[in-house]
Amino acid sequence: MTTFTRKLAINEFVERQTRDSEFSHFEGSLAVVLSLADAHWPDEEDGKPVVYVEVPAEGFFCGVVKVTDTTVLKSQLVVRHEGEEPHIVTLAFGAEKTPGAKVTLVFYSHTKLALKDEQTFEDAEYELISINVEEGVGKTVPMHPRTMASNHLNKPGGSERKYTADQFAKSIDHWKDRVMNGGVK
Repeated sequence: MTTFTRKLAINEFVERQTRDSEFSHFEGSLAVVLSLADAHWPDEEDGKPVVYVEVPAEGFFCGVVKVTDTTVLKSQLVVRHEGEEPHIVTLAFGAEKTPGAKVTLVFYSHTKLALKDEQTFEDAEYELISINVEEGVGKTVPMHPRTMASNHLNKPGGSERKYTADQFAKSIDHWKDRVMNGGVK
């Protein structure tokens, strides 16, 4: 584990966010991402169960693709982790990931991860669980509605959180013509 001002670690969940995955990623080592997080950590967030850290976008790529009439799509039924319910995931193939405009790193506290036995490192205060990269400037991209539903309903694999009808509606509207990039296949 790489240690900085805070005891930060890389949760195994974020390791799926690579250049070859459908997810947003950093073009470099995750140790550099932790270093960026430590340098930009909002001190007032210390002790909270979830901390969002905004970092410079250089080197980060967005896995979201806006679908056009020429986008090749493929859907499949997937389960991310044992115990989670299967759900349909649709990916776009043949499109390039775009450089990120805004990057938010999501950290969960050791205490929060321990509740569901999802911590990777016993001595870490916080673990990086997601690299969220937005494709456009000036617009906050809402969480995917499927993820929101899992969280809202406290489903296995979700992180219990409640959302308003307006938040769900904005998410559905945003994601109506976007999917994750499945790579060049």
